[in-house]
Amino acid sequence: MKPAFGYIVHKDGKKVGFSGDSMYCSAIDKIVEDADISILDMSLKDQGNQSHMGYLDIKNICNKYKNKTIIATHMRRSARDVGIKNPIKNLIIPGENYEINI
Repeated sequence: MKPAFGYIVHKDGKKVGFSGDSMYCSAIDKIVEDADISILDMSLKDQGNQSHMGYLDIKNICNKYKNKTIIATHMRRSARDVGIKNPIKNLIIPGENYEINI
């Protein structure tokens, strides 16, 4: 297992969290709790592994933090397809050239 780093960027009173490549862990909860919007790795179509989160990890995070906005990133086509076919209210599956306005 390699170390991974997450970040929370502050701008104009808003906070955006970014996980980078990561397995689901307590640090992900910390990012989501502290940020207004979180951009999280969703590489895999099912459960994540020691390097990446999957749709099921993201689904659990979205259910745990229903008032938070999650944007999936680093998606393989299979993960994107699962996310689009199984929408979650507070999960955004961005298309190409998606912009975040803070």
